[in-house]
Amino acid sequence: MSRLDNRTLIIIDGNTLFNNAKKIMDYVSPATVIAVIKGNAYGHGLHFTRRVFRDAGIKILATYDIVEASELRTSGDQGRLLSLTPPVNKHEALCLLEHDIEVTINDYKCLELIYEASGVTGKKTKIHIEIDTGMGRNGILPNDFPSYFSSLNMEYVIFSGIFTHIKNAKSKISTVTQNDQFLAVLPSLQSEILINVSNSSSLKYGNYLFYNSVRVGLALYGLSLQQIGQLNLQPALTWYAQITQIYERKKNFTVGYGDGHVLKRDSILGIIPVGFVHGYPRNSKGPVLVNGTRCPIMGIINMQCMVVDLTDVLSCKTGDQAIIFGIDESGNVLGIDEVCNDLTIPNLFTCCLSESIPRTIKYVRNK
Repeated sequence: MSRLDNRTLIIIDGNTLFNNAKKIMDYVSPATVIAVIKGNAYGHGLHFTRRVFRDAGIKILATYDIVEASELRTSGDQGRLLSLTPPVNKHEALCLLEHDIEVTINDYKCLELIYEASGVTGKKTKIHIEIDTGMGRNGILPNDFPSYFSSLNMEYVIFSGIFTHIKNAKSKISTVTQNDQFLAVLPSLQSEILINVSNSSSLKYGNYLFYNSVRVGLALYGLSLQQIGQLNLQPALTWYAQITQIYERKKNFTVGYGDGHVLKRDSILGIIPVGFVHGYPRNSKGPVLVNGTRCPIMGIINMQCMVVDLTDVLSCKTGDQAIIFGIDESGNVLGIDEVCNDLTIPNLFTCCLSESIPRTIKYVRNK
């Protein structure tokens, strides 16, 4: 069993990111992969992840906003960049043209900003139109699309793409309904553009939703057990921690604040220095992975530690490592969505991990 120099440590494996990207690209081929790297690349590091995905051959990276995209461009990225939200002021509209950033549009106000910026610079903005087929967050309604599209002033814009956002891929009925609404706007399109519906969660439906491009985030990082099983993806981020104490308590003893967890057997318990201050959900019951064994959490998560049940672990001592989520040295995977239960979602978890946790990057560029 490996020992850690740090009490807790996050390792981000660039080779895993690279391999996940390649597997997804092969799976959806000939469709183009648009890799979503918003939210600091789901907590994996914006600039590092950008480099890995470019090395893997991904041509289009999608950020949440123009600020993220501009940061990538000014740091030297020369590939296609897409902002998933439109400009909210004149400065952002000018940044699109200055940095050659493609942009999502979803109302008339953002068009006015884009037209003004294009008029000032003499350049055209590459636009992708979002269609609202049920998400209710952003986008043009399908019935409004014909009039919206006909209002575009092609003197200032280049129509480069159209997409919608699947809200509940767990429901095939909901997904099919959204896709049917999206299909209704496509016959009016004449030019060669990027068309995408499928996101990570809807990859399971296969090329039915691929069109000529897919927009994926969660799957690239190996954060979903569903995607790990389907495409043999691996989690790129693994969170390790030391077991700092081991002790015994008798059956019926209570563990934790409040009424606590009542032990159902004589138990061997361990302290792991990970708590909600690090970003771990306070009410999660785990498990954590110790020596290949899933160990449940006893009681609620404390600010800087948790108590776990080590009774079923064959061999364990203080200083040994626990996997909070990710993959251990034997290849055992503890998917983050298993840890999340119904309390949160994987990308929320990784995006909220504390910067106080030491991080190590592993990456040897593949040829």
